[in-house]
Amino acid sequence: MRFQQIICRSTYLKTLSLSIILLAKCNLGYSQLEKHDSLPNNFVILPVPTLGSSPETRFYFGAAVLFSFRSSNAQHSTLSSAKVEVTYTFNKQIIFDLGHYVFSNSKNYLFQGNNTIRYYPEKFYGIGRNTPELNELLYDYKLVDLDNSVFYNVRRELYVGINYRYNNIFDIHFSNELPFSTENIIGLDGGISSGFGYSLLLDRRDNLLNPSAGSFYFQIKQTYFNKNFGSSNEFSKFVFEAKGYFTSFIRQHIIAVQTYCVSTEGNVPFNMLALLGSDSHTRGYLKGRYRDKNYFSAQAEYRMPVWKWLGLVGFYGIGDVARSFSDISMEELKYSFGGGIRIRVSKADNINLRLDYAIGEGSSGFYISFGEAF
Repeated sequence: MRFQQIICRSTYLKTLSLSIILLAKCNLGYSQLEKHDSLPNNFVILPVPTLGSSPETRFYFGAAVLFSFRSSNAQHSTLSSAKVEVTYTFNKQIIFDLGHYVFSNSKNYLFQGNNTIRYYPEKFYGIGRNTPELNELLYDYKLVDLDNSVFYNVRRELYVGINYRYNNIFDIHFSNELPFSTENIIGLDGGISSGFGYSLLLDRRDNLLNPSAGSFYFQIKQTYFNKNFGSSNEFSKFVFEAKGYFTSFIRQHIIAVQTYCVSTEGNVPFNMLALLGSDSHTRGYLKGRYRDKNYFSAQAEYRMPVWKWLGLVGFYGIGDVARSFSDISMEELKYSFGGGIRIRVSKADNINLRLDYAIGEGSSGFYISFGEAF
C-alpha cells in the first residue's frame, strides 16, 4: 500500500512538472493575446489545455477558455468572468462546464451561474460520515445540472437575488451488486430536482479570480424544490459561504480564509445531499466520498509571490458531514492540506492558473484551474 502511494505521488509530480512547462511556455502567448488589436481593451480571452488529476476523475485532459472583461463604465470597472471547459478523464467521464459571474454595465445587475452536462461513471459509498471503503459502489449516470441566479444591487456591494436550479440525473446503471442496504436512499433510480429560491450576496472583492488583501465575500442561498416546480421530490437546500482576505506580516503575502456550509431538509435525493470534497474546499477527497444532510468546512491558505509570474501557496482545511450539525465533532473532523503553484496568465487583470496538490485522510488529488480555489 505504501509503495502504491509513493508511485501515485511520483506520477502526480511528473504531471505537475509537465503542466508547469506547458503553462510557462504559454504565458507569453497569453500576454500577446491580451493585446490583440481585434479585441476591446477591456476584454481578455485565455485558452489553455487542461491536464491533471483529481480523486474522482483520475487523470484528465481537455480544454478550457476563460473570458474576463470589465465594464466600459469607468465608475463600475469590476471584473466579470466566464469559463467554458470540456474534459475527458481516464475514468471515461465526459464533462462540459459553463460558469459565469457577470455584472451589467451599470453594475445594477449580477448574473451568476454554474452549469454542467456530464456522462459520469462514479463511486458511491452510501450516506454518512463513516462509510467504509468496502461500501464502494460503481455506477454510471448522465446529468444535466443548471444552477443560475440573477441579483439586483440594493446598495454598494450588497445584492439580493432569485435563483433557479434544475438537476436531472438519469440512465443510472450499477456495475456491481449493492454492497449495502439502499432502502432509505432516495433517487437511485434517477429523477429531477427543480427549485426556486432567494439569495443574499455581499461581494467586496476587487478581483473575482484573485482577490487582494482587504476583500471579503458573503453569500446565503436558499432553494426550495417542489413538485409544483417539476421536482420528483420535495426538499430544501441552504448554502452559506464566507471568505476573507488579509495582509500577512510580509508585504504582498496574503492569508485567505473560507467557511462553507450546506444544510438540507426533506426527502433529499442522494445526489443533492451535502457532499464533502471538491477542488475549492476539502481538497484531496473524492467528491461525495462522504455525504449527508449537513456539511461544514473551513480552510486557510497562505499565498505568496516568488518571481514575476510565479507564486506559491500552502493550505490547511477541516470538514465533515453529518445527519445534523449537532452530530459534528471537532475531534473527528476530516483534515485536508497541501500546496500549489500559481502561474500568472494575465498581468493586466492579475489572473493565475492554479496547480494544487492536496492530501486528505487516505486520499489525495491534483487540481488545475483558472483563478484561486476561493
